[in-house]
Amino acid sequence: MPHRLPQLEQAYAAVAAAESFHTLVTAAESAVLALGGTGVSVGVLNGSRVAIVYRGADSPALEDLDSVLANADRPAPSAMRSGEAVFLSNQEVTTLTYPATADLMSQIEFEAAACLPLQTDTEPLGFLVAHYLGEQDFDEFLRAQFATLAATCSGALNRLVNISTLDGHLPAALAKVEQAKGMLIERCGLSEPAAAVALQAMAAESKLGIREVAELLMARRRVPGLQATAAMAEAVRGVSPATSGGPLPATAPAEEESILSARESELMALITAGATNREIATRMHLSINSVKTYIRSAYRKINVTSRSQAVLWGVRNGYLSHEQDHGDPDADQSVMD
Repeated sequence: MPHRLPQLEQAYAAVAAAESFHTLVTAAESAVLALGGTGVSVGVLNGSRVAIVYRGADSPALEDLDSVLANADRPAPSAMRSGEAVFLSNQEVTTLTYPATADLMSQIEFEAAACLPLQTDTEPLGFLVAHYLGEQDFDEFLRAQFATLAATCSGALNRLVNISTLDGHLPAALAKVEQAKGMLIERCGLSEPAAAVALQAMAAESKLGIREVAELLMARRRVPGLQATAAMAEAVRGVSPATSGGPLPATAPAEEESILSARESELMALITAGATNREIATRMHLSINSVKTYIRSAYRKINVTSRSQAVLWGVRNGYLSHEQDHGDPDADQSVMD
């Protein structure tokens, strides 16, 4: 089986530099794809359970499996507890070694898996599972690469857990928050950083935790205290113009919107879509300093003081565009960029 070594090296570098859990999982998936795999499951330990997020490992049997007991007699939790990788070449080996997985194995299409512990020097953090559609002989090369991937992911995950702003509860909030961000990205045309900012802004206005907002969004329920646009409300419920029988109703613009210039309105559309200052400069053919000037002027007119407030204002006032390019997840979004 050929391995894509340049892509693998790039994926390792992306994991090490990940600034969000979303980018960490995406980079880990890229590494697994370069090693011939199909997708990944990443679990983060939270008390007695492990919250799980999937990338590329799409299977109906996994849709409701967003967490597992840390002491479960399953391959990934076992690898996490022992600190030793578990390599399973096919489903028969898996069910013989872990009989409790027999029912799940009968429902999924994945044949082989590499289950890797994610850990610090002193304690477990979670696990990473590389899924393969066909049988897999995990030779010395693959095992060495998976050891490198596990070490790199462990370092990045430990750093993200320590600096997380998700209410200080990254492991507990992880699965639902990532799922809610993915829904906003897919259905509302937001970039990954814009989706994260939108969740934070909704939490701030509703006076709820980010995890609570994420759970409400995933349940297609209204976030109390949040005056979203009709388009946002419909998108969150999973309704599009094509399925709702016509265009979404427009929201009456806020009083401040009427005093924005055409250039400021264009800028607000880009900010709402998650564009960085550098991307705005390119799209609007402006210098960075001119972009900052427009931002300060627009912020004064709409009475906001931060990027998150500006994104929420833009969502409310109809600036959410499905045609905008996604922003760069690794780029700085500061007004002072």
